[in-house]
Amino acid sequence: HSPRHWVTLTTDTKRDLDWWLSLLPSWNGVAPLLHPSWTPPSHLHLFTDASLTGYGGMCEEEWFAEPWPPATQEWADSMSWMEMIPLLAACALWGPAWAGLRVTFHCDNSGVVGACAKGWSHDPRIMSLLRQLCYLAAHHSFIFRVQHVAGHDNDTADALSRLQLSRFRRLMMMMMIPQTNRKGHTRRSQTRTNFYKA
Repeated sequence: HSPRHWVTLTTDTKRDLDWWLSLLPSWNGVAPLLHPSWTPPSHLHLFTDASLTGYGGMCEEEWFAEPWPPATQEWADSMSWMEMIPLLAACALWGPAWAGLRVTFHCDNSGVVGACAKGWSHDPRIMSLLRQLCYLAAHHSFIFRVQHVAGHDNDTADALSRLQLSRFRRLMMMMMIPQTNRKGHTRRSQTRTNFYKA
């Protein structure tokens, strides 16, 4: 091609370049060795879910449950977008503890599973959240995958997403996971405002 050949960058390409410009200044050029295998569910019990009421997730003895703020009502037409939010919240809350791990999320939304497997989505709103997921994974030095789980096998996260904390604790008791030291994260993440950017 001629050195004067012009190339038009798409909006998505510009956003990908912005992603790198955001990441590289904070990277010291060193990354930990990744664990050779994916962390099994028995070692990292990680489930998320969303409903029209709110969203939630659990990881070992920690969990979070949040109602949707009024600003999200205009986005409620996309369940896949809503299901991406708890994935992002989980990475923001627990990502620093996952350095060097291969983390498996369990989600009952096939659209989210497909978008995360491809690393791309037609929906710019989902693509925005996917970039943020990948940023947190790169920043905290872990990699992730999302596996589909049937809705009836995701009932603990479902209870959190519906803010049914009594039901959640009852389900956890049935799973024979000790409740004594279980801690709930109902605080708002400092990065939460970024979740809703298109």
